[in-house]
Amino acid sequence: MAKHGTHLNLPTLMNCIKNLLLATGSYSILLPFSRKEYWDKLNTSLGFTLQSVLFIKHSKHHPIHFYVGIYGKHADTLIEDTLFIREEKVHSQKMHALMKEYYL
Repeated sequence: MAKHGTHLNLPTLMNCIKNLLLATGSYSILLPFSRKEYWDKLNTSLGFTLQSVLFIKHSKHHPIHFYVGIYGKHADTLIEDTLFIREEKVHSQKMHALMKEYYL
């Protein structure tokens, strides 16, 4: 429903997370990078902080397109990393390792 429907919007999803996640828990989400600032504000308003983030770029020459964020109630040192999908017209080593079991 979240991927193909219009019934689950981000505020509704955030309320579900707030109501279902244990106080010591964390959750991850994959979103377009253009939604990161909005999503971070929703999280801050409910006491969640970004604990880890993976920026996803097509290549080192492209802008960030998506990101994976891990959010929780406990603030730790923010861990940041970047995944380049391609390097020199082939999948990067990180991408290859990540997807190896699935189809590469």
